[in-house]
Amino acid sequence: MAQISGHYKFAICLTSEGCDDLQVWKLYRLLPDVKAEVDDYLRWTILERITCTQLAGL
Repeated sequence: MAQISGHYKFAICLTSEGCDDLQVWKLYRLLPDVKAEVDDYLRWTILERITCTQLAGL
């Protein structure tokens, strides 16, 4: 699950082979999605122009 007790999980794209939606080295916030987890997929949202201060507050 992507949210545990008010904290969010994040992922960094290391390779985007086979997935045109992802950009290498971009930070993504993970979203809870049980159906995706069953198939070993992640559901994510793009973080646009986020600062370190904003990230610390998430």
